[in-house]
Amino acid sequence: MAKLAATLPPIRYRRPPPSFLKRLTHPFIAPFKEVLGGPNLEHCDHRRVDCGVVEVEFYLPASYFGGGSKFPESVDLENNPTPQIAYNDRTGHDILRLGVSNWKYGRPRLEPTRFLPIPQDPYVIVTTFWQLERVKNGLCLEVGNMAMLEQYLMDDYYAHLESEGGQNWKIRAETQAELEPRGWDQESIDEQIAIQLFDPPKRYEPLVFNSAGWLRHIWAPRQNYPKALNYTCALTPQFLLTVSFDLTEMTGASLEHWWSPLVEDSEILMQGVKLHYKDLPQP
Repeated sequence: MAKLAATLPPIRYRRPPPSFLKRLTHPFIAPFKEVLGGPNLEHCDHRRVDCGVVEVEFYLPASYFGGGSKFPESVDLENNPTPQIAYNDRTGHDILRLGVSNWKYGRPRLEPTRFLPIPQDPYVIVTTFWQLERVKNGLCLEVGNMAMLEQYLMDDYYAHLESEGGQNWKIRAETQAELEPRGWDQESIDEQIAIQLFDPPKRYEPLVFNSAGWLRHIWAPRQNYPKALNYTCALTPQFLLTVSFDLTEMTGASLEHWWSPLVEDSEILMQGVKLHYKDLPQP
């Protein structure tokens, strides 16, 4: 862990203090430009979950809607906690959730469409999960080894999408079976298949928060539109810890308005995630 922190630049993200001119003009400009919403950082549940060899500390913002779910105070990783099933459109890991929060980003107060007589949906709804994910196939990862973690994630996404029964495998088989009897030539069938396929993450960005190494990657399965912003670390050799910011776009073509605020807020929340190891786990 110490070696990792020495080789990767740590994130020291804070919103920089605004310039005098910006402070002066902010009250006049914000109603027209400032995207509303974001996590409720002033009302957070400070959580510390005992996972046996490590305690996971994080801040869980109050949800804007729903809520009321109970989450474990302790987890016995060595005796196989009862998992839930992760979303099939990601990787299908067995998971155990430690916390869930949600919020939204919406239009500025004086954005022109607010004055139209139509329903004003938010730009996007964000549902954030702090969750444990069991490493598949009995593999053991080395805590702090970012290259090994990246290779595992790349291999897992590929296997989940491309192996027999995977999403891309089903798309190819079902589209071929549907279009071939209708007289489509193979080139046209291949083109139709290509636009339906799910793409794995294209880039894994190594970051350090509180001396722990994380990989940030975007799940954008189709047309490069992000469906989740994920931060993953190897918590123990058998378990990953993932903080996943799942995205539901409510207003089309709004990505340019809310993506930067989302990344900023995600980094603020990641600064509150701390891993307290009792004994350094061995692979």
